[in-house]
Amino acid sequence: QQVTSYQNYIAGVQDNLQSNPKNFWSYVKERKQVGEIPTDVSYREEKSTSPEAAANLFARFFETVHSSQDPTVPPEQLNELATYNINLPLLTVSVAEVKKALGSVDAAKGPGPDRIPPSVVKNCCSSLARPVTSIFNRSLSEGAFPSEWKVASITPIHKSGSRAKVENYRSISILSCLAKVLEKLLVDHIYPSVKNIISEYQHGFMKQRSTTLNYEKSYDLSGKPTLVMGDGDGTVNRRSLEACQYWNGQQKQPVHLQEFPGADHMQILANLAVMDRIVKVLLFE
Repeated sequence: QQVTSYQNYIAGVQDNLQSNPKNFWSYVKERKQVGEIPTDVSYREEKSTSPEAAANLFARFFETVHSSQDPTVPPEQLNELATYNINLPLLTVSVAEVKKALGSVDAAKGPGPDRIPPSVVKNCCSSLARPVTSIFNRSLSEGAFPSEWKVASITPIHKSGSRAKVENYRSISILSCLAKVLEKLLVDHIYPSVKNIISEYQHGFMKQRSTTLNYEKSYDLSGKPTLVMGDGDGTVNRRSLEACQYWNGQQKQPVHLQEFPGADHMQILANLAVMDRIVKVLLFE
């Protein structure tokens, strides 16, 4: 009975891979037996002796990779910048807008420093919409962003190498859910007024722009680069894919390259052969 239940669970994970990929990655994480961040970590010559000491070592390391100074622009460059007359609309948000934004948050995300789970915000969006709208509009009218929303929880994410060295971690910032909702609403209100003055070469954090379009827009000293078309599925060029083989033996991490003839790129997660290979790679089999 236990074997049958496990087989049914695996079959369910595979069948619902496209609609619920998080179950698949939870299964992979469980198989890899990736535990929590160890408390016995070291940074340079110092070692932690408690969870608090470990947190302090992580904080010291992450502080070295982030600049606390505001970037400065020479005055002569400021004078060369173009000026624009932008008529921004009166920034207020409606209850309907806020309700829609609250209902669209990712309930699977963890809470920020305010400890309010996004799942609560999402499931209670109807009840929260009116009071949250009042808070948002007061913040906008007074030009004050709540100081509590400027604080982020920093979580170390292991990259590679020894898990006992803090240098092998990168940091991610987890903001309060309501702060992110307000920022999204502001972008929706401001973007239509500024989109026409954003450079055509700006591709980061822009909708409907990609690295491919950025490449096509780029220039060098010899003029516009030449695009060389090759065999591929429209997303990954075969020549670029095969270039990965160069790194075999050049780095300590293994390079995996395997062809799946006939696999549809847009349905790649539904291909059992592909998913079986991914699981084996992730589990180091």
